[in-house]
Amino acid sequence: MAAITLEAVKVYCRIDGTEEDGMLQDCIESANMIILERCGKTKKINTDGSTTAIEETKPFQLAVMQLVCYWYDNRVDRANMDATKAQSPLPPSVDMLVDHFKNSDFYS
Repeated sequence: MAAITLEAVKVYCRIDGTEEDGMLQDCIESANMIILERCGKTKKINTDGSTTAIEETKPFQLAVMQLVCYWYDNRVDRANMDATKAQSPLPPSVDMLVDHFKNSDFYS
C-alpha cells in the first residue's frame, strides 16, 4: 500500500474535484512500484542503526508525488503515438531522487 495519500498528491499537484481520483490512485501505486524497482532499495538506515521502510521517507514520497504530477500534466493519447515517443524516461527531478536512493549508503 502506498505511504503517500491521494489527498497529499492532489494538494501537491493542485488538483480539485474527485472525477480523476481513481486514475490518480492508480498513478500513485504505479509510481511507487516503478521507483522501488528503479532504485532497488527497500529500507532507509537510520543513524541509530534502525531501519525505516523507504516508502515512509520524505524523499521517496516527494519522488512519488513528482512522478504522479508529471504523468497527470503530460497525459497523451498513447494510441496515436509512435513507439519511440511512448517510451519516456523519468522526469529529471524524479531520476535524481532515484539515483540518490540507488547510490546512497543510507538505503539498503
